[in-house]
Amino acid sequence: MEIINLPQINLAQLQTLSESVIKITKPLPELAPEVQAVQETFKTFEKGMIKSSSTSNKKTLDRSRDLINTGFFKSVDAEEQFP
Repeated sequence: MEIINLPQINLAQLQTLSESVIKITKPLPELAPEVQAVQETFKTFEKGMIKSSSTSNKKTLDRSRDLINTGFFKSVDAEEQFP
């Protein structure tokens, strides 16, 4: 089995890719143990993506992320106008 190297992808793309790989490889009996291990790991990832089941304070984290992104974009904009 080869390990593939993917460029940076966002979480939605990672989720779609993971679901597709599990769906394609599930009927292959040769890969049953590996597919089961991936499914268990994927379930943990999927639970973390759902706000209602999150253990962290997503609202605070979302706000922090938004502030950081806004600051970054405004800084880039200011640098373009006043180098």
